[in-house]
Amino acid sequence: MTATRFAFITDTHIGCDTTGWHMQPRFLGHDDALYDGLARWLSEHDVAFVVHGGDVVDQGTQPQIDRAAELLSRLRVPVYVCLGNHDLAQPDSIDRWC
Repeated sequence: MTATRFAFITDTHIGCDTTGWHMQPRFLGHDDALYDGLARWLSEHDVAFVVHGGDVVDQGTQPQIDRAAELLSRLRVPVYVCLGNHDLAQPDSIDRWC
């Protein structure tokens, strides 16, 4: 029997800034390094796919969704996303994800 490896990530909040309430310091400005490092780690550990548990972006805007798509494509494995409340924060956010 062969096991399938997958990674689960959540709450990346791409596009967040220094405004708004938060419980811990934010890791702002390091998206490129974070996703490039994750891509390397996935490759080194023979991960077949990634599940993102939601809140991919911070405010559900088109620029944030476009940036998320670009960053997630760097992972070079299929990514399955369960949209969270931040991903759908704008009235037309669901259409932007399709």
